[in-house]
Amino acid sequence: RGVIGAGLREAGLEPAVIEELRAAGTTVEAVFGTTLGGMRHLGHAIRNDAMGDYARTLTATVNRDALEGTGIALGGSTISAACASGVSSMSLGATAILLGEADIVIAVSYDPISEFAFAGFSCLRLVAEGPLRPFTADREGMRVGEGYGVFVLERASGAAARGAVPLARVL
Repeated sequence: RGVIGAGLREAGLEPAVIEELRAAGTTVEAVFGTTLGGMRHLGHAIRNDAMGDYARTLTATVNRDALEGTGIALGGSTISAACASGVSSMSLGATAILLGEADIVIAVSYDPISEFAFAGFSCLRLVAEGPLRPFTADREGMRVGEGYGVFVLERASGAAARGAVPLARVL
């Protein structure tokens, strides 16, 4: 929740601003991109017979908790496209804007670390044992980690009307 709020604040979209925009007819949507979603919480729930934690694995719960207090309608869509999940959330958001289905889309890309993912990549012998050298001929494997990104997508005209300064363009 704090991460999304920080991204929205940087874009000049405080909750009150979002509510004003929505009241004026601006459609603000959210799209989440994740490969693993709540996999880490599911593993914890199963190992510890803590099925109360199971709800934290559902994408609807993750989305609701992440959007709470932002002024954005709770819910949002989730796309899972393996390693392309993050860029797919931005692509889906940009497409929604191009088709007129949304005026502003908050594309949230995230993946937590998970024993499941680490074990899977390890079994495939894809995790590098030595230092990473991605641009060398003798490169090997990868490292498994976690990360997130929050991207505010909107038409240039909408950003200009709000006085927002775009950081990038989707062409």
